[in-house]
Amino acid sequence: MNAHADSATANAVRTHTTHRFPLLLRREYWEHKGGFLWAPLVAGAISLVLTLVFIIIAHVMAGRLGDSAGNGQISLDNGQSMSINGLDLGALTSKLGPDEMAQLADGIDLSLLLSG
Repeated sequence: MNAHADSATANAVRTHTTHRFPLLLRREYWEHKGGFLWAPLVAGAISLVLTLVFIIIAHVMAGRLGDSAGNGQISLDNGQSMSINGLDLGALTSKLGPDEMAQLADGIDLSLLLSG
């Protein structure tokens, strides 16, 4: 009977490495039940408030820029050129080679990814 008890405790003590994470997660939930609900809600609310603040700041700054440098509009002229506040982007990019255009496109992609 003693040998049987020793083998039972040896099997009970051994835990597979993949079983540790669910146990630790369950223990964390038991100790901090509110954290699993409130932490994501608070983080999401902070992110939402900061996003709204920066959108408002961007609109105010775009309005000020539009007042000082023209009409503040993006206009497409004859489908070939594009100007923002009177700045012709076609003239700026016309002297760029294929490598520079690819770098510009990568920079625009990265800025859009980071803003997302």
